[in-house]
Amino acid sequence: VCASIALYLFVSIWLELRKVPDLSFLDHYQPVGYVQIYDRNDKLIASIEGGEKRKIIPLSQVTKHLQRAVLTAEDRHFYEHHGIDPIGVARAILVNVVARHAVQGGSTITQQLAKNLFFEDSKRSLITKIAEAIASSQLENHFTKEKILELYLNEVYFGNGAYGIEQAANLYFDKSASQLTIAESAYIAGLIRWPARGGDAQYRRENISRQHDVLDKMREYAYISDDQWDFAKQQPLFFKSR
Repeated sequence: VCASIALYLFVSIWLELRKVPDLSFLDHYQPVGYVQIYDRNDKLIASIEGGEKRKIIPLSQVTKHLQRAVLTAEDRHFYEHHGIDPIGVARAILVNVVARHAVQGGSTITQQLAKNLFFEDSKRSLITKIAEAIASSQLENHFTKEKILELYLNEVYFGNGAYGIEQAANLYFDKSASQLTIAESAYIAGLIRWPARGGDAQYRRENISRQHDVLDKMREYAYISDDQWDFAKQQPLFFKSR
């Protein structure tokens, strides 16, 4: 019986991992924004717009405030782990047991990236989580932390049709990702956990409450000073009119 279960798990995980291609394609990653159709003579005859709009930018064009806000909100130990954060997983389990429902997921930024890239259409299960963990380790082996963070920020969904940080910065604050203030960065970072509510004005008060939580943690983790924290807490947010 044990052998049968082990074989089942091995085959199931192997089938999930078949969804992971050669990671070298991420060296020059460009999500499909539109499809170009050529005739037999390589002449462009049509361009069909894809479902997601995003602009890929290097990490150097993302303000450090935003990078630190995202690390605060999603993965404090990002630069310390190798794709999986045992402390984060244990903390999430404890919080979820106390709350008696799923409050925290425990997934690292690398795991979230692996899920978004390879397993987004998979049914959420233990098998999928194991496959995600293996894929996360592969990503960590193949890329630097900076490259993983860059891929994540360009891939993650921020709500209201905003895929990637440059699109989110423009959509919410009519700015580029290099221009975001600490307050704006904390607000956008807080949208990742519940993107469906991000673009809805009726949830703005909840999103600002989440922003304040991120700012408090940024100060606790010494990403910002007391003066910066106080200024950001008082700074009004001017959202882009639509």
